[in-house]
Amino acid sequence: MRFANLALAVLVALPATASAYKLKADGTGTPVRWASKQITFRLPRHIPQGISESDVRAAVVASLATWASATGLTLQVEPGDEDAKIGYSSSDKADNHNDILLIDHDWKYDTNALAATVLTIDEDSHQIVDADIALNVEGNNFKALPATSVPGGVYDDLQNTLTHEIGHALGLAHSEVAQACMYGASSHGEVSKRALADDDQAAADFLYDPRKGIPAPAAQVQNMAEAMLTVGCSSTGGGVPSLALALLPLLLLRKDRARYRLERS
Repeated sequence: MRFANLALAVLVALPATASAYKLKADGTGTPVRWASKQITFRLPRHIPQGISESDVRAAVVASLATWASATGLTLQVEPGDEDAKIGYSSSDKADNHNDILLIDHDWKYDTNALAATVLTIDEDSHQIVDADIALNVEGNNFKALPATSVPGGVYDDLQNTLTHEIGHALGLAHSEVAQACMYGASSHGEVSKRALADDDQAAADFLYDPRKGIPAPAAQVQNMAEAMLTVGCSSTGGGVPSLALALLPLLLLRKDRARYRLERS
């Protein structure tokens, strides 16, 4: 397998006349997806004070169920590990996992972000081989909000945030539709991203149901290196020279900082 430096990767933007969603793509401009129809994510073992472990599990399970229904994939959870961390190793002895982590100290990504998703992609097969999700508990107050919650207050909903990030973990970038789960900004108290909009479903169909997905003609592309400067994030090699771990310029940002949202060039 050939792993390329994803700092040179691009985002594929489907024409607005068809859909407003965008897809994660590798350096060849090819949209990436999982080859396996069964993907397992590991629950966080470290649960910061003030957050219920049962609420976290319920939010993860519900978020995965939403995307499983949209994609036809089997999305599962299993217990996490105390030593879980963001990243991927190409070593034959490595035991890689798709981890979900709650980070309450030393947040390394955009300080305005609610969460970040890191993908590792094999450019030979255009397949995602690893996905890790980190929630920025250090800079935000997460809670399981009621389904009737409306924007406002000081809390961010766990399921709202996780549903958005799992979309990234499956290969979706940001949508330009404000009502979509994959729209790149969120407000305190918001729960609307728990559900998928038609635009989110269209992206899921394109990636995982070729009978429904409509290929993008002459796709518009945007250089990821430029995009990352726009949102103030960066790529890291993770200490593995032949393997690139790309911090997607796909951070769920506060709506009042929406100027950081990735814009179509």
